[in-house]
Amino acid sequence: SLHDALPISPCAHLLSQPVRGGAWTDLGSLPSVVQGAAYRNGAVPGPQLIRSGPTAWIWNDNQQHPALVRTVDGARTWQTLTMPCTFGNTVVLGASSASHVMLECAQVGGGPPPQEVWSSTDGGSRWTLRSRSGYTDYTPPKPNVGNPGGSSGGSGLVVIDTTTTFLANAQGDALVTQNDGVTWVPTAIPADQYFGGGGAVSLVFPDALHGWAFAPAGVWATGDGGVSWHLQPIIGPVPGY
Repeated sequence: SLHDALPISPCAHLLSQPVRGGAWTDLGSLPSVVQGAAYRNGAVPGPQLIRSGPTAWIWNDNQQHPALVRTVDGARTWQTLTMPCTFGNTVVLGASSASHVMLECAQVGGGPPPQEVWSSTDGGSRWTLRSRSGYTDYTPPKPNVGNPGGSSGGSGLVVIDTTTTFLANAQGDALVTQNDGVTWVPTAIPADQYFGGGGAVSLVFPDALHGWAFAPAGVWATGDGGVSWHLQPIIGPVPGY
């Protein structure tokens, strides 16, 4: 299975490994649009990978050179896709299948960031704007375009199917949509003990009801789609903080 991209080299390659482990196979270098010099600033994102079977997407969310590429044949060939938003210093992507993809981009900084959520039904060849916020020149909103509201910029997207998606939000409650990104509501993770926020660094949902959230306050689990959360005993708050 496609596994990881290496963002530290100007000649970044894609590697694969069987699901149960074993030798790594070099699948070749990444397309030039997602290549770049080695980053000296750890805060600058490099190429990142999302896959669904033999289909995979790699995007370089460097705000100076945003780019998105796709393979449908296990990295033998690549196609450059249009990035639906060409701004922002964070981009997160998720897919429920080879055809259904969602993307959130945000200009993270002080205050609520300008951000957009887009979805595609053809693997990213064409995109539809689903929600948008933080633009003083964008009122009233377009018909059928919602508002991601309380998000401070996503740190991850978990796309369950063509309607349900969870958005991890490191500085606030995770959000969930049931209509492909138009309407978002909080799925409140208990507040952490550092700053009192309920942000999740990352989310994992094998289905629409069951999931786990990794947050500063520990690892939390839900069995009702994020309505309620329970701290997992395998890891918890760090004593003394």
